[in-house]
Amino acid sequence: MDSAIVVGHSYGGTVIAEAGRHSAVAHLLYVSSYLPDLGHAGGDDERRERPGLDR
Repeated sequence: MDSAIVVGHSYGGTVIAEAGRHSAVAHLLYVSSYLPDLGHAGGDDERRERPGLDR
């Protein structure tokens, strides 16, 4: 296999974000999935304050 397209659905978006670093992965496809901000892990975004959100 020369290259791969990795697909993530729902929370799988956080998993494929890391898998995309592998040299065999040519493309990432996010289908209705969660993508953490650049430099953040999936759990980081849940703990971060969000403007306008009452806690």
